[in-house]
Amino acid sequence: MKSRLLYFALYALVACGPAPGSDTDTGTDTDTTGGSGSGSSSTAAPPVDVPESELCSCNGSPGCGATSCENFVVACEWEPCDPEMWWAVDDEAALECAIEALRDRKPGSVTWTVIFGFDAGTAEEVVLDIRDDGTAVYRPTYPRRCRRGPGTHFTLEDASYFEGCLAEPDALARFLCANDGFVDALAVCGEEESIECEPDPEEFPE
Repeated sequence: MKSRLLYFALYALVACGPAPGSDTDTGTDTDTTGGSGSGSSSTAAPPVDVPESELCSCNGSPGCGATSCENFVVACEWEPCDPEMWWAVDDEAALECAIEALRDRKPGSVTWTVIFGFDAGTAEEVVLDIRDDGTAVYRPTYPRRCRRGPGTHFTLEDASYFEGCLAEPDALARFLCANDGFVDALAVCGEEESIECEPDPEEFPE
């Protein structure tokens, strides 16, 4: 029963947040993002006109589907997980690569995983397809909720914003800053779909 109550608390935390870049500083259908609190200034990027035929895709950006950086993991030890309790980015070089790709509008795919420590499992897995027009398609999967999607096609903050993220003093601040760099939702991509659930580590220990 305790496990179910803890999971319900995690579900409520993860399921109720707005999209990345929203005023409440939370992630797409998850609470795995937050304001960096570091004063990185946001300068409005020029409006982006994406043809309807290219929404939710890499069309017009050669190489958009290719992997640009190594995957990295952001972890939190306890639940509920808030930014003050996050403790690790496992590959700072991969995080830096991802932020540079966002800054440079480098076509390609970057991925990261957000986990909760010990008994809560994977909260979110993200594949981000960056385009050369200042937009990106954010594709989330929620293994603990047995759900994938929907994705969202976002405009991005301008290059100077992500340059500011790179100047943050620690890896977690850099991640939170970058993950707050999604501005306007241009389109919802696909529908939410069911996937096989990630095993409960309390019931199926490795």
